[in-house]
Amino acid sequence: MYKCPYCDFKYEELSELEQHLLEDHFLSIQSYYEMNHIENQGDGKCYKCGDPRSPLTYLDPTGYFLPCWNCVTNKYEKAQFITTIQSAIKDYFSRVIKDRYLQMFLVNDLYFEWTLSHTYEEFKNVLKNLQKYNRNKIWFLDWRVGFPKTISIDNLDGIEVKLIDDWYEVESGKDQIRINSWIVKMPDIIPFDQRHHHRYNILNLSADSRNTKRLRLKDEKDQCVKFYNSQKESSCKSIFSIVDLDGREVESLSEQDLTVTKLVLMRNKTFMKLIWSIFEEVSKNVGIISDSVFLRNTVMINPDKKKLKVNLSWLPEKSRDNFINISIL
Repeated sequence: MYKCPYCDFKYEELSELEQHLLEDHFLSIQSYYEMNHIENQGDGKCYKCGDPRSPLTYLDPTGYFLPCWNCVTNKYEKAQFITTIQSAIKDYFSRVIKDRYLQMFLVNDLYFEWTLSHTYEEFKNVLKNLQKYNRNKIWFLDWRVGFPKTISIDNLDGIEVKLIDDWYEVESGKDQIRINSWIVKMPDIIPFDQRHHHRYNILNLSADSRNTKRLRLKDEKDQCVKFYNSQKESSCKSIFSIVDLDGREVESLSEQDLTVTKLVLMRNKTFMKLIWSIFEEVSKNVGIISDSVFLRNTVMINPDKKKLKVNLSWLPEKSRDNFINISIL
């Protein structure tokens, strides 16, 4: 019996590990073998049983390590760990909001795949050597003909920096962002209705099958966010909506257009504040968060609520069975 280095999952066959890595850690088996395995030291070991503890995210192997829940039996200790995990998630999200290079690393899985070591540090080092625009400008990477699609110091000559101003027109407003011919719309923010909220609460597993779902944002003066219904995946509720200039839903964007849309959204403080308000509220109320957007990990926050599971993804297509599915777009 073997154990996943990123969580407590145990397996016997390699195929079991491969499926687990894809579903819970959003990691291919090839990338797993190419990465340097995390060597847990100090805070990375359980103080009771000595087993390795799992990182909050393998993108930051020097950061916070999750508790060994099998050894946490004291209710006061458990409460302390839950609070600490929520605080660690908040700290990491604050870093995402401030770090322009980390934002780029997260908006396209290919940036992770194409970085030879699959480490953020190498990716950031390459970008620092390539950067030729003001840090407030938005740009993405492309490759010169004849060079491999790899992100490394040795391949600097093969990587091009594309300023989006040359390709995209961006116009940001209070409740929407226009990028060329499509618009990213904010959801409706409505008053909290104490009498009927439980019927619409997206975190209420026993609620009826109403198509409209809401989430109370307690730090927003008793307001609720009203999610969009995705026509592509009815079980998934979306935070933002993408429409054309006539208000019709946009079915899909090209990979480059989607990457740029994510980058523009990441740089918008108003939109990111709402994402964090939702993420924070979810982390306070659920047992498990599966996050392929920021943490790239599935995290047990509260074992007493492990039946309440939320999956956060960029797109509805990344929905998971037996999870409450929320997509950003």
